[in-house]
Amino acid sequence: MIKYDDFTKLDIRIGHIVEVEVVEDADKLLKLKVDVGEGVDEEGNTIYRQILSGIRTYIDDPQTLIGKKYPFLINLEPRTIRGFESQGMI
Repeated sequence: MIKYDDFTKLDIRIGHIVEVEVVEDADKLLKLKVDVGEGVDEEGNTIYRQILSGIRTYIDDPQTLIGKKYPFLINLEPRTIRGFESQGMI
């Protein structure tokens, strides 16, 4: 159980998955490119988050995730997994 004050610290946003890659030599990992509404950079390019997730064994075809929207926790400290930085959690 957590207190309400702890819950309010979570930054959970609905993100739109725009790209999915299978992480080589990893049975469970998918690398997701996600638009969580952070806008555009100085050059006008959409800002995306890279999120790694161990959900591959639950998805028959990872490409079916493209275009779908899911909740993402985006204020976790970034973590390097298999050489890739993960900037959140699905």
